[in-house]
Amino acid sequence: MSDITQILEQKKDVDVEKPLPHLHWELRKKIKDHLCKPLLRKVPLLEKNEQLSQLICDHLKPVYYNEQNYIVREGEPLDAMLFITQGIVWNFITTSDGEGIVTSKAQCIEKGNFFGQKLLDWGFSKENEKELVDGEFEGFLVPNLSELPISTETAKTHTKVEGFALMANDLRTLVSKWKNKEVSSIQAAWRRHHLEKKNEKSNQLVLGNKNCLSSSFSCFKNTCSFSFFKNTSKSSSA
Repeated sequence: MSDITQILEQKKDVDVEKPLPHLHWELRKKIKDHLCKPLLRKVPLLEKNEQLSQLICDHLKPVYYNEQNYIVREGEPLDAMLFITQGIVWNFITTSDGEGIVTSKAQCIEKGNFFGQKLLDWGFSKENEKELVDGEFEGFLVPNLSELPISTETAKTHTKVEGFALMANDLRTLVSKWKNKEVSSIQAAWRRHHLEKKNEKSNQLVLGNKNCLSSSFSCFKNTCSFSFFKNTSKSSSA
């Protein structure tokens, strides 16, 4: 509140219904983590991946919609994934019966829920990955905005809605960061495995040489013993 009070005292314009952008960044981050982390854990891809959840949370942007506003229409590019913290959104599909447009399969999405998961699937699609060759990735394909998924549903606010949105372009940025980290981890693991195999072969070779040397020494020792015994027997006979 001290940040808002200071801004008001300086007579700066402040939208009292949207105070978050005016807060100190540390406080904004704490509020965003508190509001969004529980929602992110509801997403199947993120429910057991705390690091990726935090990365996505860091890229979320606050959004506000008035009542009876379209967020995305059926047939439009799906360029955002929305996490709702306040308000109600209608999500529905329209079909044609030959005489007009009919709305079907309407769903009410309220506070604490999300929609637009297809955008996340687009960003982390396996089709963007390249094969691992000799432990090295040549790289990966950054998701192409021209290949955004097309919304098969219409989302429209019923009341005023507040939430946080993961925008398609921000998703491309975080996917790049995440994939670089993931690729580095895979490469490091492959190199460790390759080194372990190499050391294992070296140890087997050393062990084989030791066994061969031990066998040769034993053979030499037995030969010497036999010769000594033979010579001793001859001397005794003489």
